[in-house]
Amino acid sequence: MAQLARLGRRLVYGAAAFFTADLITGLAAFSVISLGSLWVFCIGFLRISAEYEARGVEVAAGYQIFLAWIGVFVAIPLIAEVILLALRAFKIPRAVYRGSLRPTSTASLHRHPPA
Repeated sequence: MAQLARLGRRLVYGAAAFFTADLITGLAAFSVISLGSLWVFCIGFLRISAEYEARGVEVAAGYQIFLAWIGVFVAIPLIAEVILLALRAFKIPRAVYRGSLRPTSTASLHRHPPA
């Protein structure tokens, strides 16, 4: 009977760890894709505005070009930061699977509300 309880606990911890890892992966992938598309958009905007500027047509104000340059230089380090944070966040599913990080019940919060 104890082995069945241990197996059930291990199954629940494994499912929670899988869900947490999937959530971290999804959020990190969404962030990296969004930042990558921002970078591509900024590069494309700068290229198009430079091409039209060479032909004598003004398509962008100075602050828009400035913001595009900021996007170019800021997006790449943010992509690296998102990947680093995602790799560090994968400690959470490992801890959940090992059972060292357990969810707390809300019943204790009802008996002893926070101050």
